[in-house]
Amino acid sequence: MKENDSLLQSAACEAIALIGRVSPLPIVDNNDSLSKKSIVDSLLAIVKSNKATARLKERAIAACGYLCVGDNFAFAEFILKSFLDLSKEVSYIDSAVSCQWTLRLV
Repeated sequence: MKENDSLLQSAACEAIALIGRVSPLPIVDNNDSLSKKSIVDSLLAIVKSNKATARLKERAIAACGYLCVGDNFAFAEFILKSFLDLSKEVSYIDSAVSCQWTLRLV
């Protein structure tokens, strides 16, 4: 997720969304560099980025929403609060509307 290539970021968002939709992420949360929290932080960083395209932001938002669907996700409340904070900014209104459709599945 730390790649600068938007195609790779988009593919990573899609893969995380597909896995998160049907099952919990197969990652054990410990102090490693790869954890569920770090994945959520990376997805939210894409949404907040000025360089990301609208399509990439939508995929990152959908991935966050699907993470909450496939698991009793510990960071679901954190994701929702982050989405609400993003919706306060005018430039993220479209993203917030699309996240509402994603979170209706929860």
